[in-house]
Amino acid sequence: MIDSIFLILPLITVLSIFQTIAGTGMLVLGTPILILIGYEMIQVMTILLPLSILNSLINLIYLNIHSHKIKIDKNIIKTFFLFCFPSIFFGLFFLKKFDYLINFNLLLNYFQYSNLIIIALNLLL
Repeated sequence: MIDSIFLILPLITVLSIFQTIAGTGMLVLGTPILILIGYEMIQVMTILLPLSILNSLINLIYLNIHSHKIKIDKNIIKTFFLFCFPSIFFGLFFLKKFDYLINFNLLLNYFQYSNLIIIALNLLL
């Protein structure tokens, strides 16, 4: 357990910095990396999802306070919390409940390779 903490903390730090700069990264890059390390999908989502949301929320608050150009509509925030949080809990419940029926690691790899092929074809054409 302690060994995995020393492995995950630097990874999460780098992913958090990348997400702050690029706007994406914690889930997009962290999920396949942690799965390749050997974590199960439920563990990966339990680790990364709250951290990704927290990172994005901190970025929004920071930008809202320090940048007068960006104004966030209160209705957007209410809609985000109304739909996003229940969906997250439902998704984690779904992952945990149906983990024995569906190989989520294989499903994730399928989607990642499909996206990689689509991007490569778009670059070639």
